[in-house]
Amino acid sequence: MDQVGDTAYMNMEKVSSELFTMTYGALVMHLIEDTGDLEDVNKKLDSMGYNMGTRITDEFLAKAKISHCQNFGHTAEIIAKVAFKMYLGVEAEIRSWSDDRKTFVLRLMGNPLSDFVQIPDGFDNLIFCSLYCGVIRGALEMVNLRVKCEYVSDSLQQPEIEYDEIKITLEEKLDPIFRDDD
Repeated sequence: MDQVGDTAYMNMEKVSSELFTMTYGALVMHLIEDTGDLEDVNKKLDSMGYNMGTRITDEFLAKAKISHCQNFGHTAEIIAKVAFKMYLGVEAEIRSWSDDRKTFVLRLMGNPLSDFVQIPDGFDNLIFCSLYCGVIRGALEMVNLRVKCEYVSDSLQQPEIEYDEIKITLEEKLDPIFRDDD
């Protein structure tokens, strides 16, 4: 999977990570100013991520040349080793599988969204990178997997933590929906 992720990353158009980080930071600040409620901001970022995830799935499958996943473990490997590398240039690792193999923790080995960011006092409830959770949910729903994602370790909120971690739980496998084009 590492080689697939490296190849996919090499074939992607690149955007300056500094520009990406600053633009995302400005978006978060704009949402905070508009809503004034950090819980609403978290929900909006998750919703925006979900919409992004539903739209990039086809591109991801085509450019990474992935036809299907064998099981949820294989899906987790593709998210960690290919998707995060392809779109963000960072690697992630899988940790803490549950006994039933329906829950794992995705540890981000880097996080470009949090570069140059400091969360000010009074913003303890802000999940700055909740966009990731939405992207993962949206993308997996497009391949018929309904998951729950939650940020469990946030290095911006807890500076003593080196890595961000996202807990992903498979809730159900969805039946494919086929629509008649007529």
